[in-house]
Amino acid sequence: MRPQRKGITLLLGMVIAFLVLEVYLIDSVIETKVKKRFDSFVAHSKKMTYLSTEFGKQTLETGATHYAQTFDEADQAITTSETIQWTLVLEVNDGFFDFFQNWFQYYKNLNLHLPITIIADDDIVYEKLISACSNCSVLRSELNISDAAVFKDEMYNSIVSTRPLHILSMLSRGINVLYVDIDSVWLHNPLKYFNDSVECILQLDNPGVFCTGFMALKSNPRTINLIEQWHYELVRKPRQNQPVFNKVFRKNKGLLTCQELSTVYFPSGMQYFKHFNDSDRAKVVVVHNNWIIGHDVKKERFKTFNLWRI
Repeated sequence: MRPQRKGITLLLGMVIAFLVLEVYLIDSVIETKVKKRFDSFVAHSKKMTYLSTEFGKQTLETGATHYAQTFDEADQAITTSETIQWTLVLEVNDGFFDFFQNWFQYYKNLNLHLPITIIADDDIVYEKLISACSNCSVLRSELNISDAAVFKDEMYNSIVSTRPLHILSMLSRGINVLYVDIDSVWLHNPLKYFNDSVECILQLDNPGVFCTGFMALKSNPRTINLIEQWHYELVRKPRQNQPVFNKVFRKNKGLLTCQELSTVYFPSGMQYFKHFNDSDRAKVVVVHNNWIIGHDVKKERFKTFNLWRI
């Protein structure tokens, strides 16, 4: 019986060893695929203009040739200004071009004159943005989505999953980023409410939950690491970016200094449209038209509250 037991034990050991090796090989294949996908995104970001100063003076393969001057001016402002220089970053497709126009009308009234970089997600809106904002840096993304995406659908997830890539590309170039969703309006200058001593400034969507539709990040290794982790998770599986960001942020809590913007001045759409009274709304700095799904209903809600200017 002992030789038989030894044989069974040996056989079981071989089976276990085989299973362990198989799991290791599967994990290695998955990790290799994810890494290749991540590297391709990084390579694309370099091609799109941000990371190389030398390339920043050349012509984009996608045809965006006019951004270089804007980036050079932004670099000069960063190196010579004694205050924090922010570059606004927005992403627009043709389906929501009218929301960009509305946001831009409010922005121009504040006379802030910040550098603006706009990511265009289709050819139609690319041409419109060049005409509408001659002083903006308009970059063509690798997406080709012109329809108004609906929250949580495949197009929406494709668009929002690329957000950290655009932010990361700017941060990696030494540019401080203020990312803004275009379904918002700026009633007053938000920069007056920023704490310049911190590394990131975030809007709350719910208690303990940050909104990725209004976020300011200084360029440094800690913020770059945060956005790299966010980007990597979305490369693994494109989906809604906000829950992923909050998960990554919690893992990095305590590693960088951040400011939570007061919901008195930076409320969610639920607060502003559903819970605030006129006295509350009079204090608001930025109105974010979230917590409602669909282009047309968002537009009608802005109109109802006299926040539509086009």
